[in-house]
Amino acid sequence: MSLLDDVSIVVTPNGYKAGELYAVIPVPTEGAEEVDCGDFSCAVPTDYWSEGTGWDTSGGSASSDGTASFSSLSQASVLTIGKFYKLVVDINLTSGQLRIQQGGTILETYTTTGTNTATYYFTATATNITFKTSVTPFNGSIDNVSVKEYTSADMDVT
Repeated sequence: MSLLDDVSIVVTPNGYKAGELYAVIPVPTEGAEEVDCGDFSCAVPTDYWSEGTGWDTSGGSASSDGTASFSSLSQASVLTIGKFYKLVVDINLTSGQLRIQQGGTILETYTTTGTNTATYYFTATATNITFKTSVTPFNGSIDNVSVKEYTSADMDVT
């Protein structure tokens, strides 16, 4: 195998010092928080979140009682079409399935029971973020929803 077979290992040194190479490489950066009331602790979460049947945003998280198929919890005007984003959300799934969507596009159908933190990277094709119960309705809760623009254009010296 030559170096050209795996160019990810090629680094162009910008400096050298006693057995160390220094190079400028891209460092991922995150923009400002795009979601309002992502921890559901604001005075009136429904000022920011639209609740469908079976969803409740009181009590510091958003929960679904698992009674309604294809019911949505969404926030409008979060994304800018064409930009790349990082979405992080804490999901506590007791049963069923939770769809994580941007507009009508499904990013993931989440089925892992228990409490987990899910992270997704995507290019926006719509402006809203939606959590939707599936054919098998989601019974559980979500919290700490975060959406930030994600770039790797800045440079750092290592």
